[in-house]
Amino acid sequence: MKNRIYPKDWKEIHPGHADMSTDFYYSQLASRVLAVLENDGIDAVLDEPAWIRDAAVRITAWFEDLCNGTGLWSVVNTVCRNRYNRLLPFFDTSVYYPGEPNVQDIQLLLWDIIQSHYTDRIINPENPGIAMATNDIFNIFDEEYETAPETDEMIAFLTNPALANDYWQARKVMEWFALDSYLSLSTRISFEDSKPYKVKDEYDNIRVYHSMLSHTFFDRQNLLALTSAEWLSAATGHKMDVDGTLKQSRAYSIVSYNEETVLLRDIHNEKEIKVQIDSFDPRWLKQYLPKAKIVTCCIVGFNGKNYHFGTMFTNPGEEYLEKYKETIANEERQQDNIKYTAELFLKASEGKPIVFVKGIDEFMDFHINKMGSKVSDEFRKAMEQHLFQNAESGMAAFMSDSEAGLLTITLAIPAIKASYNPYYDQEYAQKNALNLIVSPDAMDYSALCTLLDNNYLPDAALNSLKGYEHGRELVQQNSQFMADYYFSQHR
Repeated sequence: MKNRIYPKDWKEIHPGHADMSTDFYYSQLASRVLAVLENDGIDAVLDEPAWIRDAAVRITAWFEDLCNGTGLWSVVNTVCRNRYNRLLPFFDTSVYYPGEPNVQDIQLLLWDIIQSHYTDRIINPENPGIAMATNDIFNIFDEEYETAPETDEMIAFLTNPALANDYWQARKVMEWFALDSYLSLSTRISFEDSKPYKVKDEYDNIRVYHSMLSHTFFDRQNLLALTSAEWLSAATGHKMDVDGTLKQSRAYSIVSYNEETVLLRDIHNEKEIKVQIDSFDPRWLKQYLPKAKIVTCCIVGFNGKNYHFGTMFTNPGEEYLEKYKETIANEERQQDNIKYTAELFLKASEGKPIVFVKGIDEFMDFHINKMGSKVSDEFRKAMEQHLFQNAESGMAAFMSDSEAGLLTITLAIPAIKASYNPYYDQEYAQKNALNLIVSPDAMDYSALCTLLDNNYLPDAALNSLKGYEHGRELVQQNSQFMADYYFSQHR
């Protein structure tokens, strides 16, 4: 039987997987896109048949968004213009028509879909297979654009005026955007990976529910590293201000409650906060609220009001509360130490943003004799074992950030072209500097921004059939976008 996309497949990408008036048309169109992807050999970069089917659906959903005029993709142009002073990353847009099908848009989206499946493999957006499939898909959409139907249900869903003042309606749209929309494949993959292998009990269900809401409110793993609220606000024009200041579980005493709110007081700092009562489980309100004294919960702000979300525990024991107070106090002391360390570092480095060392002796000399730090023998052994034994050739670079503290890089130190880096090696840098831009587990996002802001990675290049210099220009012109994209989950 010929491979195709059925309406039931198409519905998977729509809110609530509901039937819509244009399902048959767009599922047929997605089948044509699927045929292109299969015939043009996209399996060379998309390994799984299910991934190719999913790509066909997502690309067709992009076209539906364009035909509906719902503006999700237009956010890409707006943000790229504001951040990077260009309409799109990677591609020439001298011939480009915003709001209409463009080859460049399809190629960027297909690249994002493919890259989302790989954490250990960097895909060149100019990959010839991607480019060939993109042109063939564009020809289909260009032919259909003037007559393609609008999906009234999607238009109503995304233009609902209640999005600006109704938390529950806004949450429904944010959840769809974060987990099911064509733009958020990486978030969906992250959410699926967070689930337990097998849901065994009610607690596992609660954990999955909490993870779903955390991804909905706070995840940034998409093309622009925006939260769902930020992207939807830009697309719809409705204010959707999500505040994650209290997203981590904290312990509160229950002061009072009425028909609208529960007044909580943080047991550590005594700050009071009103939380909408309808955000709590009705069963908890009935069975536990009248006798509850302490709750541990997570709170999200939305347009000036606060809502409970995710897991919650009632009346935890004294042992837990003492550990909680100690943990919060340690976190606050750590924040004070970070600011102090940042000041010491800049003084010790004589204003240089980075200090390069080789081996544990140079590391200890900088910390003890230049920063004036008091370090123990245990600290030295730990650094020697966990840092320098894993560091390439025993090298490391250090920088300080006022919010993150002392940052350490052990990856590709010879690729950093600072005038005062004695270990810089141009031949090495041409082969390895890119790793610093695409390796979020190797360093902090702020550390990478320091490298880019100071133009310390001028040799970073993508492998390109057009040669090293072209691959280098592609990276240099898009280095900040790439940093934002590959480090999105750490922002």
